[in-house]
Amino acid sequence: MEQDANRIATYIRSEVDAKRRKFSDFLILTRKKHKRIVPYARALEALNIPIEVSGAGAFGQSEEVEALTVLLRALSDPQDPLALVAVLRGPLFGISDPELFAYKQCGGWFSIFASGDEATSADDSKPDSSPAASGGLAAASGGFPSTSGGLRLQAEDSDLVTGSRPAVRVTAALTALRQYYRWTRLLPAAAALDRILDHTGYLALAATTPGGVEAGDVLHAVDRVRQVVEEGSSLAGAADALEADSEERNEVESLPLEPGRTDVVRVMNLHKAKGLEANVVFLADPTGGFAPRVDVHIERRDLKAQGWFQVIRKSEDSFATTLLGQDADWEAHKAAELPYLEAEQDRLLYVAATRARELLVVSRFTGNQKSPAWGVLNDFLASAKELPIPTSATAPSVKALDCSTKAQTDSDGARLAAHEQVEAPSWSVTSVTAEAHHIARMTRAADATADDPTKVVSPGTPSHRADAGMAWGTLIHGLLEHAMRHKSATREDLRRLAMWMTVEEPRLRTVIDEALDTVERVGSADFWQVARDHSRSVESPFFVSESGRLTNGVIDLMFQGDGGWQVIDYKTDVALANKYADQLNAYRAALRKVGCEVADASVVSVRAQK
Repeated sequence: MEQDANRIATYIRSEVDAKRRKFSDFLILTRKKHKRIVPYARALEALNIPIEVSGAGAFGQSEEVEALTVLLRALSDPQDPLALVAVLRGPLFGISDPELFAYKQCGGWFSIFASGDEATSADDSKPDSSPAASGGLAAASGGFPSTSGGLRLQAEDSDLVTGSRPAVRVTAALTALRQYYRWTRLLPAAAALDRILDHTGYLALAATTPGGVEAGDVLHAVDRVRQVVEEGSSLAGAADALEADSEERNEVESLPLEPGRTDVVRVMNLHKAKGLEANVVFLADPTGGFAPRVDVHIERRDLKAQGWFQVIRKSEDSFATTLLGQDADWEAHKAAELPYLEAEQDRLLYVAATRARELLVVSRFTGNQKSPAWGVLNDFLASAKELPIPTSATAPSVKALDCSTKAQTDSDGARLAAHEQVEAPSWSVTSVTAEAHHIARMTRAADATADDPTKVVSPGTPSHRADAGMAWGTLIHGLLEHAMRHKSATREDLRRLAMWMTVEEPRLRTVIDEALDTVERVGSADFWQVARDHSRSVESPFFVSESGRLTNGVIDLMFQGDGGWQVIDYKTDVALANKYADQLNAYRAALRKVGCEVADASVVSVRAQK
């Protein structure tokens, strides 16, 4: 399988370097779902080929996910020396066995609390920001400095500080792990894990691969931890969940770091390929075949279904199974089910062979094989033309990043400029009332607070009056709406409605009679009678767009009189009608946009009876 993966990666690299193909022209399919994708992803990444892996089972085989699982084990049980040593030896710290042995020989103790007092820090949630002091990825390159980098050890551990460099590296790593342990006790599990990944730089390292598959797996694992913990589990339970995802029976997908990228080589198992196409399709992994195995037979006759299956016991040490029981006619049932399984295999092969637009490449195994991966397609490969593949391909060199102070300053400036550009709104939302107030303030032609429902009726009105403010206006508008919609509504009907409308404003119940009197006065107006006898619309909301601005509002009453559409806007204050000319003009403009010409627009002051 590794040889097949290397040959395919070499061919793709050479085709792209020669500018005959693009990365997006290639699709690699494997036959099985589990453990068969990872070697191809690694071979492509070795040649700096950007990839997108979407096959089931790849997530569970991720080394990054395995490292996080081990870390969760150690943090969930700080007294477990085996889990702790596994973390120290893993990619987060990269400490070798000789270094661990030297630490033990110096009298070291494999525990998160080995060095006594915890790292000095003004804030318990913020350790020294130096990656070296943190015991992060710098450990892999020998980057741990002396303990002056923000770490404090007890006096009895001075022999570890002044002793060999490996002992200092292990001690610094344990100090970092102790801080990580504190984070998991102070923060939600996923937040603590995010901070650990940021502090160690492990996520940044995973994101340096061409396809970012490893970083995608890390982020997926963090989400998985968050999900498990939110359901009430612990860090140990989260580690169990990640470990379960790696088992063969689970098919958790590996997600790309940047989904939606176009110029990438897609790698997936055959079951994910339905509906997809590519110019060049590789049917890879020639040794990944298997023979159809009958484990159940379902027979459907009319509306009745009946099934048979074997009862077996699987061995914990091997793939061997022990038959415990089966139907007396099991061989007949097996023979009846086998054609359906063979037909399913043919269907999958048809899907595989029809994914290619221009070129279909089938990997072939020339040795003895009981179940070829690509089934009956192998019978036609003897006469097929062999694809010429170069003996080797060279990955393009990666240009070293400029990490100078000037480059960082320029990068920060570019990031801030891009952020400000994105923050600038391309559109805005406003209301007709707010816009009218804005125009009034700009022109000083009207009192900007005239229609503010949070204000009192007039400067002389005490602020504690019930018949003032937003709640009073809402009550009046609601009663007028109901009265216009229902001609038969009586005063008692409106009173019951008012009682419901004032459930959360009991102080208004003292002025319900005044509100009903107000509605009756409005109901005796000439415009009211005309509106009732013609087509009308009550409390009509609208949204209009113009020059990147969305303007919304609600028209209290509009009706089609003899001269055209009339617009009425109720006001519960005592302001003059000319104060609202801009608001009425906005209503006219909004209706005109939907093809409704307004003949007249008026403000009705329900309190002043004007």
